Amino acid sequence: SNSTIPYMLRSKEEADNVSIKSGHFNYGDTIKWELENSPDAKTMDAIITKLKSLPAKFENSPFHKEDIIPFDGWKNKLYLTDKIENENEETLNPIALYGYLIGRSLNLQVKDKIYTRYNLTMPVNFNKYKRERLQESLEYGLRRSLPSVLKDELEVKTSYEESVALLGAAKKLKHLKPSSGKEASLFAVFDFGGGTLDFAFGLYRKSSDNENIAVFEDEENKYKNVIEIFKTDGLLSGGETLIESLSWNIYKDNRELMEENKIPIFVPNDEEKIANYPSNLFGDRHIDHVNLQSINETFSREYFIDNKFSKTKVELFSIDGRTHELELSSLNEERVNEFLEEKISSMVENFKNIIESTFKDKLSILEKFGFDDFNIDDVKVLQAGNTCKAKWVKEAFEKFFDSQNNIIFINDEKKEITPKNAVAKGGLMLNGVGIYNHTKVDSDLMPLDRYIWDISLLEEEGEDAEPVFKQGDNSKSEYRNIARISENTFYVYFSQSSQLEDEDDEELEKHNIVIPEHLMEDGKYSIWAKPYDANFIECILSDVKGENMDDSKRMILDLSSGETITGEGIK
Repeated sequence: SNSTIPYMLRSKEEADNVSIKSGHFNYGDTIKWELENSPDAKTMDAIITKLKSLPAKFENSPFHKEDIIPFDGWKNKLYLTDKIENENEETLNPIALYGYLIGRSLNLQVKDKIYTRYNLTMPVNFNKYKRERLQESLEYGLRRSLPSVLKDELEVKTSYEESVALLGAAKKLKHLKPSSGKEASLFAVFDFGGGTLDFAFGLYRKSSDNENIAVFEDEENKYKNVIEIFKTDGLLSGGETLIESLSWNIYKDNRELMEENKIPIFVPNDEEKIANYPSNLFGDRHIDHVNLQSINETFSREYFIDNKFSKTKVELFSIDGRTHELELSSLNEERVNEFLEEKISSMVENFKNIIESTFKDKLSILEKFGFDDFNIDDVKVLQAGNTCKAKWVKEAFEKFFDSQNNIIFINDEKKEITPKNAVAKGGLMLNGVGIYNHTKVDSDLMPLDRYIWDISLLEEEGEDAEPVFKQGDNSKSEYRNIARISENTFYVYFSQSSQLEDEDDEELEKHNIVIPEHLMEDGKYSIWAKPYDANFIECILSDVKGENMDDSKRMILDLSSGETITGEGIK
């Protein structure tokens, strides 16, 4: 945390003998080895994983930091944070440290050069706070890796969302080339990484001077090719999320053994606790996370990658801190297969539904390029991310897509494009391509990250009902009616699925919203809403026809927590 920029130590011998292309980037493989072969819980707890998720963890924390267990057993107290201003002798920003290590690693390997310009890509559904914290922290770390005379030369900018950056790699490998007789190529990106599942939908074409086609001024002179993004979408859920959910299910299958030995665990997000089970065995303590991670690395990761269990014993901690080596009798492969098949099938089915709704909504654009009607077989599905290698992903695509001819996995070792580097390299390969995003009308606000429903329509129309707002709708959408009220409360209904069977569908979630008293007056109201930012919607009280909207009766709803923001709190 000191203000002195560390010296760059680099010998001529190092620069001559180390090649940036020789595979010195292990993409976390060393950490994976440490986790799998961890000699004790201290090592496991000392490894900071899922760096990109830290801003989400701290976003709603008043102090933006949390304590961690150091190797010296609390002799020195340590904290993690996502804010640079919080760093001091006892508080570490691990994202900044990662940026520092990236800078040192890159610049140690390149002869007679020092890199000072960097491009970042971001997951689709990272909001403004997460993006700013990541960029600010990485920039700080990268700057500290440079010699003092060059620190002011550093330039870090966010270029593309990850699913859009991937299109550069697809273009390089000629996967975006239009089919014979077509003037454009339709694509749908399915980027299934460790922490997120990102989508992008649109078309690729040559630039044009036709005013009915061109989306840029003087397009033909500026660009050779154009990518039109109709929509980006995704989930804050990836392979690691599935591995954690699998570990939670293994814990549940062995609940009697766990309860007998008082083994606590962290319950992953979106998973439900065991009913009538000791509540002190669930928590957000270090020991809870270590136990979850131990099951991850002993059983779940291996099964997810290799479809097998080679071990039956695992070392876990009881709530009093004692170590227990437990033999798990319930490692039911059939049950695990069913769990992963259900989870991934739901994701792929939702992806297919979004493809169909997105391109049908843009049919007027497709007609300009000779697509008289929409046929899903015309869409090139571009897969990326190592999670796509899992057999359940392949099986789900075979289940929901009749033709496999256009399912393309981005991987070409000869051209040094792999599932691990396709996004990073792809972003650099988009130079000279015009990228026009039809939904990003405001760079500071994110499209809606879920579907919003009118419960009365679900009750009347069932599975034929359409959501009021779709994932990917943006802040410029018009106000639409989502509920009618006569008292100071109402329910807002939402889901991650684009299709529901009825109002009792398990995918449907809701929040009971309490309207602040100062917004209510005598009489009946309708709630009119529109997307605001990712998991937020803007609501206003009006009459049934929406003709008397009063800006003083405006509020923002946080769909993650169900909280309301009014008055000066609205930014």
